[in-house]
This record gives sequence, structure tokens and C-alpha cells, in this order.
Amino acid sequence: MSKQSHGKHPSRITFHPRKDSYITEYNAAKNYGGAANLFINRFQGPRDKYRSLIQFDFGCLGGNYIPPGSDIVSAKVELHMFRNEANGAITISAYMVKQNWHEFTVNWNNQPLYAAAPSGDLTIQPGYSGLVLLDITDLTRRWYDGSCVNFGLLLKGHETTNGILGFYSRDYVDSTLWPKLAVEYYMA
Repeated sequence: MSKQSHGKHPSRITFHPRKDSYITEYNAAKNYGGAANLFINRFQGPRDKYRSLIQFDFGCLGGNYIPPGSDIVSAKVELHMFRNEANGAITISAYMVKQNWHEFTVNWNNQPLYAAAPSGDLTIQPGYSGLVLLDITDLTRRWYDGSCVNFGLLLKGHETTNGILGFYSRDYVDSTLWPKLAVEYYMA
């Protein structure tokens, strides 16, 4: 019998980023680790691309953790979009980062390697602002069970047309608008 068939609702827990930053091809050697915003996609031309990096901490510091043996049923990155200059639909893709990176030294030139295929994606329409939910359930399960190392996510748009998208980072003054990873699970 599945855990879901007991009629119970899953428990929900949220994680804030351990670190986040954006990188830009236009200022390829500059670091933006302390910026209040994250950006993705292309701004004004082919060599003006932006990407963002986020790592969520699953550690049990402060008692905020998923109990061992739990069954993760949903994991979504919550981003608050405040800027949308898209002229057409833009797909946001989340890629598993494959190596460590440092919030206050990462830049376009030294960006970490990331998976070839996205772990989740979502299409944003022109003019939309507000909450964005990006499903990364399968990747979160692999981080949780230890089958892959949690170096975080790289977020990017399709980068073929202009249309920068902006989100609040963990350095934004209002912590209710910070990125989050919301996980729903059933305890073992």
C-alpha cells in the first residue's frame, strides 16, 4: 500500500538558498554574489547573456531537514519575478550543477559545469510577473538519497532572443521574496 493511500496529506518544508549569484557574459570576469537580484536569458544582443546559480542546503542545521527514509512527492523552486522584458514566450530551464562554485568568486569565465539536459523547465509569457514555480522533483530525490551531489542549480533562458528576466535573490531586503525550495514528502 502506498504512503499516499493512507489519506494523509504530505508534510511540507522549505529551504532557503545557502548561496546564489548571477553571471553575465557582458561582464564575464565580474562577480555578482552579493546582488539583490538574479537574472537569466539575453538582454541586448548575442554576447549579453545572463544565468543564475542557486544552491539550497538540505543540512539539518536548526532542525530544518527531511527525516531519513521519507518519500519526496514534490519539489519546486519558488522564484519571485519582478522584471520581464520578454517579447515572446521564454523557457526557464534548471540544470544540475556538477561541480562546486563560490558565491563571491563565480563569474561567466569560471562558471561551473552543469548537466547537458535540464532537470526542470517552465515557460514564461510576456508581461508576467509574480511567483514562478519550477518543478525539480526528480533531481531533489537524487540529492536527498545521495545518488548525486548537491552543487545546486544553474538557471537559464533559451538565450537566442532578447528578453531578460529578473528575480529576487537571497540578498534582497524582504526575505519573504527570497528563492525557496518547497518540498512535500511522506515520512517513512
